Amino acid sequence: MNQQRGRAYVNNLPREVIEAIFHFHVIFYRKSRYPLLLTCRKWYNIATTYSTLWKVVALRCQRSLPPDTVLCPNLDALALVINRTGRAHFELFLGESFSNLKLKDVKHFLTSVDRNWLSRCKALTVFSQARGRRTPPKLGEVFFSGGLTSLQYLEIRYHATAKKWESILQPLLEGIENTAFNFRELRVHVTGLLDEEGTTWITQNIYERPNILKRLTKVMLRDTCEPVPWDYFTSIKMIDVWCNDEFSPMVRLDIPLVQHLSLGGVDSPGSLAYPELWRQLTHLTIKDCIEEFGPFNLDLPSLISLSLVACGFNLRHMNVPKLDELAYRVDCGFTNGLAYADLEGGVSFTPRIVHIDINAGNDPEEDWTVFTTMLPLWSKVEEIHLKLIGDDPLLGLTLVNAVSGRSPEGCYPKLHSVTVIYPTPETRYKKDESDGDWVYREAVINEIKSLLEWHPRVDELGPLKRLELGWYVEWGDDYVESEWRVVEWDDCLRW
Repeated sequence: MNQQRGRAYVNNLPREVIEAIFHFHVIFYRKSRYPLLLTCRKWYNIATTYSTLWKVVALRCQRSLPPDTVLCPNLDALALVINRTGRAHFELFLGESFSNLKLKDVKHFLTSVDRNWLSRCKALTVFSQARGRRTPPKLGEVFFSGGLTSLQYLEIRYHATAKKWESILQPLLEGIENTAFNFRELRVHVTGLLDEEGTTWITQNIYERPNILKRLTKVMLRDTCEPVPWDYFTSIKMIDVWCNDEFSPMVRLDIPLVQHLSLGGVDSPGSLAYPELWRQLTHLTIKDCIEEFGPFNLDLPSLISLSLVACGFNLRHMNVPKLDELAYRVDCGFTNGLAYADLEGGVSFTPRIVHIDINAGNDPEEDWTVFTTMLPLWSKVEEIHLKLIGDDPLLGLTLVNAVSGRSPEGCYPKLHSVTVIYPTPETRYKKDESDGDWVYREAVINEIKSLLEWHPRVDELGPLKRLELGWYVEWGDDYVESEWRVVEWDDCLRW
């Protein structure tokens, strides 16, 4: 009787309430969609028409993907999910065996979805294609036959050992050129040891289409080998280039005068561009760079934001008098405190906002002296944002004492805002290790409570304006460019 009464209550809930339940279950807590489909007919009908549940879709993908992605093993599953998106926009990942699809199966798929289904795709990623069955010559032409009117983002991934899929790329780019007038961001991600042809089959198809290039506001080119016709990039605002090969034409960049620049794998960034560019840059990211051929001498008078990702060079040679924000991301492979040694070498800038990875578990706490020493670097820090990485992602007593002000050194005299983000427990423990999940959560909460309790007791410090705990998930297979997202925030000042 009670069970029947409970079902009646559930069936009488308004659609908006049920959708909110679905959102928390799938998007917030990252649980499976499929129990919602099996609960009852009403829940099934609402779940299959609630487009938010189906907005990130992947076909035949083996790679690590965003946590809310719906994985489709075949075209029938893809058709089912696309129809569930209704009229909403969606993101699409095409996996490693996309080029091995049979043309007759693609044609059948197109009869199962709306003829304009691709017009709702706002972001598209095509992964490296596995070698195997010959790609049907008209596969790309048929699959991308619908307009791409909503497409804003395209990412092309290619590994040197993978299949070249030019017959797919050409009709895709033709569709973008002719229909995607709101196209804004292009990413070309190349890895592996290339042959003599290099990446011509990709770049030539892109660079010969100035109508596409002039729409771009953001571009990322990782290890492409050919010169770039920058004159066509008339709307560009942010450039991200990688050049691990010292003989690559990318090493000497004749790039436009942008204000946002990201450089990866370079040995001497100062020689990459003319002085006018360095003088007007406001945001700079340097990734995977080491000081191999002398110091990084950079004069950046307008720079307000600097991000260093998995780097190793002396920062005292950088002149950044207006720097307001510093992000310092580290490689999990660094050990024995080496990841933070560059912060101690007489850094001249004094940022107001700092973002730092804490490589917990790999670096012993006694090697974290940079965080417990009164350095000029920390003298004006008002906000500090910590991200825990590594095998044992906890702050530990050393950092808790330093950030809370309990340490006698008083390293952060102006600090008033702190956020700490941890990897979600479910990414660290298997389903049958629920005890580890709760033990970890309790340890995290105790750390944050210590910050909350000790900061107000320090007379020299003002009251905390912000203390937040976050949980993040990470995906991707690149230690420098793996992506992550905070999926849950908690305002700890309300505890």
